[in-house]
Amino acid sequence: MSIPFSELPQDIKDQFYYAGQKGEWTNEEAYHHLIPEHLRDNPEEIRMFMNGGTIEQEVWVYDQGRASGHYELIEVPDKDISRIQAGKNGGEYSVDNTIMEDMSANRSRGGVDMTSEEYQQIVDNNAVDAYNIENNFAEKLMFNETEIIAPIAEETLLDAALGAAWEGVLPAAAAVTAGAYVGDKFEKKEDRLGYGALAAGGAALLAMTPPGQLAMLGFAGYRLAIAGKKVYDGLNKESTIPIQ
Repeated sequence: MSIPFSELPQDIKDQFYYAGQKGEWTNEEAYHHLIPEHLRDNPEEIRMFMNGGTIEQEVWVYDQGRASGHYELIEVPDKDISRIQAGKNGGEYSVDNTIMEDMSANRSRGGVDMTSEEYQQIVDNNAVDAYNIENNFAEKLMFNETEIIAPIAEETLLDAALGAAWEGVLPAAAAVTAGAYVGDKFEKKEDRLGYGALAAGGAALLAMTPPGQLAMLGFAGYRLAIAGKKVYDGLNKESTIPIQ
């Protein structure tokens, strides 16, 4: 998704303000015309396309005496806004008469009009630069997501699974316990079933609320402590029995 011109960093805006002052076009028109659409979603990609830079890319091709690929440096040239029809011949800075071009090539041409062959070569060069730039930043994004975001996602999934298990088991356990406790207080079967069911439903609803969950957690901890004490006492008693 393209970044609107109004939301670009100021240093990028300034370059298009300068371009807009040179011709009969707006700053925003210059931005949309000169920068490939698929680079307009990232300020760093826009900067590199306009101002140049170095990209390190791993190339998997057969090399003499090598088993795999190698790394190579790709130089993206600093670019000028180049006019197809030279200014000396009446060429204006406009959408129809401009293209981003390697600064050195543009300035070496001087006041001569661009040939159709030169124009097509510039189009091809810009397409290659844009492709390399986009791939470079896409690889960095994938690396960051793999190294940083993925572990967080795995932890979140585990937390969600444990939370779902707790939320499912806790209400059921509360319902069974409450129903059995209340039902035992009545002698008639109908009363045991009726009041036990009411108690079970109420306990399940309570267990689905934060206060109910805290209460159940505390009760479970208490019962676990009691059970642990019984085991400890039993072990101590067994240790006092004389060995025959």
